[in-house]
Amino acid sequence: MISRILLAQRDASPGTLARIAVALGGDVSIRLTPGAGIAIHDAIQARMVEALIRDVHSRWRPYPEVPVRTPARGAIDLVLADSLGDELIATEFQSQLRRAEQTVRWANEKAAALPSSDIYRMAAAAAEDGEGLSMAT
Repeated sequence: MISRILLAQRDASPGTLARIAVALGGDVSIRLTPGAGIAIHDAIQARMVEALIRDVHSRWRPYPEVPVRTPARGAIDLVLADSLGDELIATEFQSQLRRAEQTVRWANEKAAALPSSDIYRMAAAAAEDGEGLSMAT
């Protein structure tokens, strides 16, 4: 079984991994690491995003929950890509502003991380060698 798992011929269930660990004198632990975060945080925020997507001019292509990796990890609530030009707009939605300064800082960090997203790379490839691609937050 171990050989087949190591050769990617068989997937190991958590139970199988636990039995192998016991046989080897070890134990199994599962670690959950932060990913891009949960999608929309609350129902009001979701309705805000949906309303903007519904009402935005057809030249703008909406991309909700765009994962970013570096320098900040998380997801930008909505990125709008200009189908007629080379502009991206990163938008964050908040149904409540408890700490405005922190919210603005997080939004700016996520916007700075937009180049780490697949959307940015696709837009840069569509632009001439990435020249003229501009971002707004």
